[in-house]
Amino acid sequence: MANTRPLVMVMILESPRHPEKADAPEELSMLVRIEKLQGIGVFHDTAPAPHKFGTTTLLYGQNGRGKSTLAHILRSVATGEGGFVKERQTLGGDRLPHAILQFDDGQRATYTARGWSQTRPELVVFDATFIDDNVYSGSAIDPGHRKGLLEFALGEAAVTAKLAADSAAAEALRAASRITAAEKALAGYHAGMPLATFRALPEIDDLENKLNARELQLTDARRSDSLHKRSRPTKITVPAFDFEQLFSCLGKSRGPRDLLVDCPLIAVLSV
Repeated sequence: MANTRPLVMVMILESPRHPEKADAPEELSMLVRIEKLQGIGVFHDTAPAPHKFGTTTLLYGQNGRGKSTLAHILRSVATGEGGFVKERQTLGGDRLPHAILQFDDGQRATYTARGWSQTRPELVVFDATFIDDNVYSGSAIDPGHRKGLLEFALGEAAVTAKLAADSAAAEALRAASRITAAEKALAGYHAGMPLATFRALPEIDDLENKLNARELQLTDARRSDSLHKRSRPTKITVPAFDFEQLFSCLGKSRGPRDLLVDCPLIAVLSV
């Protein structure tokens, strides 16, 4: 069920005036009237001109009656950022956002499709958007961010600085992660050697060809070692022959079949 409880919006519209001080700053103007609101939120075509604001003005209404829309309109004219009005354009409406605000200095701030005719930085809106923009508190609960639970920054500049510091810290973590990954990728190239020593090694020209030459030398060395491990040949004793007796026997032999009988030396040679 929707909450129908009436809510309150208080506008304090008092300009700081210091007539008693000779060096007093220029007086700031005060918003005195909203002359027209069109195509913005629930204000399809509103002309509340007869209602003049006092020093303190109380706006009373239920949820969804346009109090937050008024806050966005005032913030928009204060900063000159038309997005606060554009994002509140009436859904399904046939009118473009349009607003006219009257100030006690006789000036009017008018909003059209081109934006505001002038900005009124003297307007300050204190609402949920102001808190989001100006208050920061750590909310992470993991061990690495417990310190953030106690951090608190107040003011737009402080919040901006805190967010920048958080962004820098996150980038530092990402950089550390990239360094760790790079060190792991290089680990196989400098086994047994510190990374700093490895990085200090001089660069070798024509490394590819030199590595190939070393591989060939290593292959030759392995082959040489294999040859050295082979058994050496056994020395053979050459028998002594009496060639005169051999030829004499061959001359006296009765034929090829009796050769081995007649010449025992032939039998020895044939074994």
